[in-house]
Amino acid sequence: MTTIGKTIAPVAAGTMVAGVPGGVVIATAKAANKTIGAPGSLAHVLTNDKLDKKGSVLAEQTKEGVKDTLKLGGIVAGTGAAAAAAVAKLPKANALFNGLKDKVSNLLGKFSYGNQSIKDLIKNTKIFQKFNTLPNPAKAAIAVGAAALALVGPLISLVSSAKAGYIEGQHEVK
Repeated sequence: MTTIGKTIAPVAAGTMVAGVPGGVVIATAKAANKTIGAPGSLAHVLTNDKLDKKGSVLAEQTKEGVKDTLKLGGIVAGTGAAAAAAVAKLPKANALFNGLKDKVSNLLGKFSYGNQSIKDLIKNTKIFQKFNTLPNPAKAAIAVGAAALALVGPLISLVSSAKAGYIEGQHEVK
């Protein structure tokens, strides 16, 4: 077993055994005489009587989930780093980024909440004031990284969920 597996297995087993919500789910499933939740979910694994070893299923699902999370982190960091490098080294990229900032700013100025524009509401927050003091490459890295997270995150989540269901299915005693 890998180091990650040795770390994850006890955590997964502890989570499975210690959680009151898990106990409620199991009791409800026993009363209804059926599994609960979507295949691959914690509730489904806890209530699936066809599994050979629930702890190993949870450990394997957790391991795959961690791998997927690290992939997503790599994508976000990589795209952010590429954007920062481009803005720092290429004048055209810097000009493009400044143009995009202006377009977003103008767009947000057209919408309002109460008596203030969204642009002014955002501009008055502490986080924006700190963000605004950053150099352009850092702003680009954050903006592009956040965009990558928003675009790729749901896809990775869907794939990870499908993997969890597949792993559960592989451990079912036929």
